[in-house]
This record gives sequence, C-alpha cells and structure tokens, in this order.
Amino acid sequence: AYEISLGLVGSEMCIRDRYGALLVVPVYFIGRMIFNRKAGIIAAFIVALIPIHLSSGHGSAYSLYDHDSFILLLVTTSIMFLMMSLREKDSIKSMAFACLSGVFVASITMTWVSSHYIYALIGLYGIVQMLIDIITQRINVKVVRTVLLSLFTGYFLSFPVLWVKFGLSPTLQLFIPVIVAVFSIIYLWIGKKNIPWVISLPSIFAVAIVFLIFFYLIKGTTNPYLMPLEKISEIIFGKGIYGKKVSLTIAEASTFDFSRTVMSFGPALYWLGWLGFFLLIYRYYKKGLPKEYMTLIIWFLVESWLVSVAGRFLNDLVPLMAILGGGILWFAINKINFASMIKTIKSVGGGLYGFKNGVKI
Repeated sequence: AYEISLGLVGSEMCIRDRYGALLVVPVYFIGRMIFNRKAGIIAAFIVALIPIHLSSGHGSAYSLYDHDSFILLLVTTSIMFLMMSLREKDSIKSMAFACLSGVFVASITMTWVSSHYIYALIGLYGIVQMLIDIITQRINVKVVRTVLLSLFTGYFLSFPVLWVKFGLSPTLQLFIPVIVAVFSIIYLWIGKKNIPWVISLPSIFAVAIVFLIFFYLIKGTTNPYLMPLEKISEIIFGKGIYGKKVSLTIAEASTFDFSRTVMSFGPALYWLGWLGFFLLIYRYYKKGLPKEYMTLIIWFLVESWLVSVAGRFLNDLVPLMAILGGGILWFAINKINFASMIKTIKSVGGGLYGFKNGVKI
C-alpha cells in the first residue's frame, strides 16, 4: 500500500507540468488564427517564460500538484475549437469543431467543481455576439448553432456524472444553455421579422431588467429547483465569488496589489499583453468584426474582472497574455525593416555611428 501511494504521489508531482507544457498547443493555434503563424509561435514560446505559470501553486510547477494547469489546458482548448467553428465557412466542419469544443466542456464538467464557469463564458460570448449582430443587422444562424452545440454537447456528454452528483435536480450547467437557447430564439425571430435595433434592443434590455429583478427576489432561496440560479443571484447582488468570511481567510481569495499582478507575468509581458489587447480591438474593427476575435475579447475581459475579484485567477490570464503578447511582438518586429537597417549600418562603416543612423523604426 505504501509503494502504491508513493507511486501515486510521484505521478501527481510530475503530471502537472505536462499539462502546463501542453498549453502551448492551443495557444499556438489561437495565436495563428487571430494574428498569424509566426505570432502563434512567439505566443507558444512566451508560455514557457511566464513566472506565475512556472512556479505558482496554481500553475504548472513540478511537485505542486493541483488541478489548475489541467483545467486551464481544457478551457483554452475548448475556446480554441469554438473559435475554429466560428471561423470555418464549411457548415459540416464548423459543427464538428463546435462538437469538439463541447467534448472539452464535458471534460471540464466531469473534473471541476466550478465547471459552470466555462458554460457562463461561452454563453456570455454568445449573447454579446448576438447583441452585436442585432445592432449591425448581421443575424447569423451560425452563431446560434456553434454556441448551442458546444454547450449542449458538453452537458449531455457529462450528464451521467451530473446525474450521480445531483440526481435529476437542474444545475447551472443546464440552466445556462437553456437561457442562451431562449435568447437565440428571440435573436433569430428578430432577424426573420427584420425588426430594427432601435426597437429590439430596448425590448431586450427591458426583459433583462425583469430577469435581474427575478434574480434579486430569489436571493437566499431554499427552493431546490432555484438553488443553481441562486448562485448567480449571490454573485450579482450578494457577497460575490469569494465573499464568505471563511473565504476571506484564504490568501489567494483576496485581491493582489498591482505590483504583484504585474510581476506575476513580468513587467514587460504584462504591458505587452495589454498593448496586444488594444491591437486586437483595432484589428477587430478593421477586419469587419470577425466573430472569433470577439471570443478572445470577451475571454480577456472576463478574466481581467476575475483577477480584480481574487488573486488566484491570475493563472487564468496566462494563455491570454501569451497570445496577445505574441501578437504585439510580431507586429513590432514586422514594422522593423531589418534588411534596410543592416544595409545602412554597413554603408556607413558600422560601429556606434552606423548603428545610430541605421536603427530607425
């Protein structure tokens, strides 16, 4: 028994860094989708340099076993396939990518107690994207198909585990896809009737206010069918994610100061990531509002908000900072004409004088 337990401990110690290393795969593909292949390679390389990813208790450090590096890999891969589905023009391939995203959503559901996070993230993207489509009058069934396939595939594949844990009681993993499905029906109906956004949006916001009132009224409810929704009510109107007194005694549940946040990624990479985010928004506008770009924007904004809630969420920013940092680095490198620079330096005899005259960005 001692040898078995020692073997299990040893496997746990060494498997975590494998998950952290595998993160470079989805990071590369997302970087390639959003920017280009070279930016994806730079982003994958940056992953291996981020301090918090290498050494923290929630990162991928050897001997510090936890589930976080595993979950981060699954979340990033599910978002990668979601973006591939939105980008793909062929309907069959798009649905296949959406189902693959759902497979990883199911993996998260079966292995993580807070798996409703991935449902909320994908659902939030879907609703925001539909609102943008309503404003721009670009109603597209592909958004509905991709988001619902991802969410419901994840739920149905993981249903046996949810049934063992919760029985037939409804869970957030079911409520979120149903809410998104209801909103999708409204979205498609608006497109079919060609209702202008000046009428449809105020109506949607009025319905949203009604839902907020409903969430406020069920705060603290003991109704077993409303308990999953009560969690959302607690986040919006209650004590938040880590508002309990017990949670506040945990260091990682408190917010970190700004210097610790910056140094978790390195003073250069942190700011490069934010510059990359603004570059992403610029490209999103210039390229005609591509849907896969909005996926990354929503993901980054959600994670930035979570970091302001609790320091433990810093690790969740690792793939985003790598992708955005890689994008801005390649943008800067691409703007430098190295061939002309080297030619100018050589033409004036090299040395410091040649370097001063040749290096122009």
